[in-house]
Amino acid sequence: MLVPELDYQVLRNDEGDSFVQVTQGSANFGVSGNGFELNDDKMLETIGIRNTPGSGWGFDLGFTYEHRPRYADYQFIANGEELTDHAQNKYKYRIGAALLDIGSIIYNNPQQVRNYELSRNNLVLNDQAFEDLSLTNVGTAIEEALDAKPSEKKTSIRSGLPTALHLNFDYRFSRVLFINAAVLQNLRGIESISMRQNSILAIAPRIEGKSAELAVPVAFINDYRDLAVGVMLRFGPFLVGSNNLSLLLKDEKTVGADLYVGLGFGFGTGGQKQNVEKRERKRAEKLLNSQKSP
Repeated sequence: MLVPELDYQVLRNDEGDSFVQVTQGSANFGVSGNGFELNDDKMLETIGIRNTPGSGWGFDLGFTYEHRPRYADYQFIANGEELTDHAQNKYKYRIGAALLDIGSIIYNNPQQVRNYELSRNNLVLNDQAFEDLSLTNVGTAIEEALDAKPSEKKTSIRSGLPTALHLNFDYRFSRVLFINAAVLQNLRGIESISMRQNSILAIAPRIEGKSAELAVPVAFINDYRDLAVGVMLRFGPFLVGSNNLSLLLKDEKTVGADLYVGLGFGFGTGGQKQNVEKRERKRAEKLLNSQKSP
């Protein structure tokens, strides 16, 4: 529901119960999938493709540039062939930019979709209007409370994906010391019918080694309104961290996940130099042993 204009008063009736008197207001209200069953037996049926009230498309578009002034330091020769040690970061600085979640979803199932653009004067909203409100009938309850007419109903909604611009800059001070700056800027307007990404600005110094890593991100989250200080530790392929340490230390409002764990690994991208050198040593030892044999 979007409410761009609303003039109202909170009053009490003769019995002392409060109610809202809407003098003048306008709203764009829509609901889809109002008949979904959310119990365990119906869950798979609910999220099945045939039962989905909407469909759409989306994509990401981005690039990364790395400045490598000492790229030759990471080259080595094996069997007369020049190879690159992929286990090492080679850049002095790295710049990245991406447009994320470009696209939309169209909900156009006539049985499950309702959309209204309403203007109302002298509308009364009281407890009775929402006394039977539940997750499965929220659409019907709001329709009745706003006195929505069948002639005002549309059966199609276009909802945008949470399109955002991501900018990233990573600078290397030494072999193990880095600092990263990142911006995630929401590109959807406050009155657009769409999901929206909360904007974030973050700076994260880190110490990065082959087997361990430590990062301390300092971020302005929630559209740059809240300050969060976190920490991330990696040991081999396992990592654990928190976006906001203060949530773990004292009782504050939660504005995002405050603890995460992960396990990461790659195939054929790390330790190439070490593997080649190991194979060369084994080949040399085998050759030496064969020469010693009578």
